[in-house]
Amino acid sequence: MLFEIENKVEAALLRYGCKGIHNFCFASFLTYFRLREVKATFEAGTLILDGLSGIQRKKAWCFVPENIEQLMQLHAAMPIYSINKIEALGRATPFHEVAYLLAEVFDPRNYGSSKKRHRRLHYPSKCLATKGIEVRELTQADFVQVVRLHDAWVRYKMAQPSTYKIMFPKSRYLRCFAEAFSDEPACKFFVFGAFLDGMLCGARVLGCEKMLAFDLAHFSLPLDGYSDFSEHFAMKTMEMMRVAGIEYLNCGASLNAGLKGFKTHWPHYTVTSYMYSQQKSKEEQ
Repeated sequence: MLFEIENKVEAALLRYGCKGIHNFCFASFLTYFRLREVKATFEAGTLILDGLSGIQRKKAWCFVPENIEQLMQLHAAMPIYSINKIEALGRATPFHEVAYLLAEVFDPRNYGSSKKRHRRLHYPSKCLATKGIEVRELTQADFVQVVRLHDAWVRYKMAQPSTYKIMFPKSRYLRCFAEAFSDEPACKFFVFGAFLDGMLCGARVLGCEKMLAFDLAHFSLPLDGYSDFSEHFAMKTMEMMRVAGIEYLNCGASLNAGLKGFKTHWPHYTVTSYMYSQQKSKEEQ
């Protein structure tokens, strides 16, 4: 019975569609929110997950507000994410994500000067090749190297004063790679790696829905004398996705100024959804 319910939930998620929003895409539910491990129900256009990690064990995602009364009842018990504003739930907190149309990223007309066009469009691949770095799709056989790189990256990030350690995802990203490398992944994934002298130095995994891609994990270690490596690796993998038929890429939220600066290097736009914090009762207010 549980297996049937899970299948119905997954079918509903794909039928309603994420509208290009990272926080509503199937791959995010599968990896970030452990869709197949927690209790999941889908009713009246809304997904409810129960058993999530952290303090807030229950959360809801409203794809279409088909039953306002039900949503108001849920609002008293859990936060609600919504694709659209729902006036009946009161004040909304906008949730912003950065997205690209890859045709625009690779359109020379979107870069103001020949110098900027060269730096953004041509130099990344040339520099990677000059440095002897190979970028290719990863397979299950590469997972050992992914784990090694991830562990080293976590140690590096946790040693940085600027890292918000309480919120830092120490295991979520590996879960994304594990799902992508599983014998029967639940959706289409792209998994890329950058190698220097046979050692993995950068890794990226994305979930796909038709011609849409969503960043799930993207990490690398600083390379001596190559400060632009992460940017060039990102550009090279976008080029590979475009060749494979991907038209749209959402790389998720920008939680700090540094990450926002990195994600907005290329022609982009903002994708907005909404979050309604759990409605406190009068006794709690």
